[in-house]
Amino acid sequence: MLTPQEVAVGVVEAFPFPAPKPYIAPGRAITGLRAFLEPRSPTTVSDVRPTPLGDIRLDATGVYYVNWGDAETGPHPGPGGPWPTGNISHVYTDRGVYDVQVTVAWSVRWQLGGDTGVLNVNTEGALRGFPVEQVQAVRNR
Repeated sequence: MLTPQEVAVGVVEAFPFPAPKPYIAPGRAITGLRAFLEPRSPTTVSDVRPTPLGDIRLDATGVYYVNWGDAETGPHPGPGGPWPTGNISHVYTDRGVYDVQVTVAWSVRWQLGGDTGVLNVNTEGALRGFPVEQVQAVRNR
């Protein structure tokens, strides 16, 4: 016979938690200036699912971790967003092409009958080949 914990693990492992779909406007960055991440995924999810032991309630909250290709940051509670109000940003110091990896670390509180617990699961998204350029100003007299 399955325990509530075993049922919860199976439900959480099969649940379609939203994965980030990262974007950084305008599609490139300039060294020395902030690049603002738009994760394009929620950080809260609630659902009720039927199981052999009755309905299970899931309440999940997530935080963002970002590998910018040259540094890692996090946790960020979100929501991210575009310039100038986004709260997840990074300054590149070197030009190049970077793969930006975004992970949502979900903490899932479950309730099944009188039993409760917390499980953790991650979802990931990537922005591949993100260009970072360097600009030089020239003054003519």
